[in-house]
Amino acid sequence: MAIHQSSSAVVIPPFLFVLYFRKICTAVISMFVDLMVACISRPVNVVCWKRAICLEFMEKADVLEYYNQTVNSPSGSFYIPAVLRVPHLLQVVKRRRIKSNLSRKNILYRDNYTCQYCSTRANLTIDHVLPIARGGEWKWENLVQQNF
Repeated sequence: MAIHQSSSAVVIPPFLFVLYFRKICTAVISMFVDLMVACISRPVNVVCWKRAICLEFMEKADVLEYYNQTVNSPSGSFYIPAVLRVPHLLQVVKRRRIKSNLSRKNILYRDNYTCQYCSTRANLTIDHVLPIARGGEWKWENLVQQNF
């Protein structure tokens, strides 16, 4: 993973540039949002300007229009894309939600092994906010730690 040097300038590989670019950029021009359109020129999604520049740089989207504003980086100055055309619809990757089991151990961990009423850490038990006799259930929202 070396940085190639040509006769006139240093050429940074695209994946390194994207990582560097994301780290350097600040939210100074975060008001810019970019419209992504599919091959049939139908609006598909709205992305932030950083993602739009990355998609353009990695050649995963074609830019149809630009804003007049530019973003500067060590390797050059880039116009911010306003409208992108995505030849192949990019699959949206959803983050997997980790479903943790409802158990005494996980409730203690969630509440940082601290009583929710007096903030002590001794003699902890699980308490129902709404008692079972009054219709309370064994759910995350109804369980807290208390000391007795």
